[in-house]
Parts: sequence; structure tokens; C-alpha cells
Amino acid sequence: MNTMATSGYTLADRRSPSISKLMEIKDVTFEDAQKIKKIWSTVHKRSEAMEQIDKIINTCGREYLGLHRRRHTSVYYLNAGDTYNTTIIQIGIQLTVGCWGDLVERNLVKTEQSY
Repeated sequence: MNTMATSGYTLADRRSPSISKLMEIKDVTFEDAQKIKKIWSTVHKRSEAMEQIDKIINTCGREYLGLHRRRHTSVYYLNAGDTYNTTIIQIGIQLTVGCWGDLVERNLVKTEQSY
């Protein structure tokens, strides 16, 4: 059963970027992108899914960024070594591709320092 009782959503509610968008990340192949999408849609715990994706794209772990100001949900990213390196960003149950520095510059993330 795919229901996540504590979160009020199912795995089917999760969203991930397109294959072509995922391939914008350095060294991510078509096959890697397919694996990422499968992991995100099948692994129940988001933290475990991100750990598995981290290994595929060879980043330096999942890190907490803060709360998204509009969505009021936690934002995590896979550490690609630089603020502006393209990586995977997790906003609640959605994955996106981008750089976490842009979220901070646009004041979209409420960091611990801004509480």
C-alpha cells in the first residue's frame, strides 16, 4: 500500500523532474535519470530516496536548507560542492533541478538565521 499515513499523501503524489531536466546535472546519463525517477516514486522514506539518489549522482550528501516561504515545507538539496552547481533540490514531496543558491537569493527559503 502506498499511503503515507503521517504525511497525508501517497507515493503517486510525489513529483520529479523530466529525464531531460535531470540530465542537465553534470555527468547524469539517461539511465541515471531513469533510476532517479524510479527511486523517487518507489522508496517510501524521502530521506532514504535522497540517499540513494546521492549515490547515483555522486554528490556529498543531503543537506537541510530551510523552510520554503511559499509552500511552508522543508527544503533539502544534494550537496554538489558549490552554491551554484546544478543539483537536485527536494521541496516537500517534489524534486526539482537547480542550484540552491538561487532559492536563497530570491528569498524563497527561510533559513535558521532568518527565524
